[in-house]
Amino acid sequence: PPAAAPAGPAQPEATPAAQQGATEAAAAAEGGNLLAEFDPRVAREYEARQAAAQAAVDEDERAAKEMKAAFNSVWSTRKPRDVVAGTCSGLKTCMKSVAIGIGGIVACP
Repeated sequence: PPAAAPAGPAQPEATPAAQQGATEAAAAAEGGNLLAEFDPRVAREYEARQAAAQAAVDEDERAAKEMKAAFNSVWSTRKPRDVVAGTCSGLKTCMKSVAIGIGGIVACP
């Protein structure tokens, strides 16, 4: 018996561009970068973007550490040993805050 013919219209063969698009779509769906495995230029661009993102994270962490050090140098953040020490620390913090506020008012027009 002869082979049965397909019921629908014939499917066109995928072109190389369509295959590459399908590969890119699969890579995006998997969260990976499959195209970088095949194209060194794309791999270099991807690595450069990753390095820039890591540099930005490192810069943010360094800035956060500096801000924390500055905050701790102005205001007391240690736990007081007793009521008197806590009251003194609170009064110092209040006076420093008022002084910084007045300085900000004077410095700004």
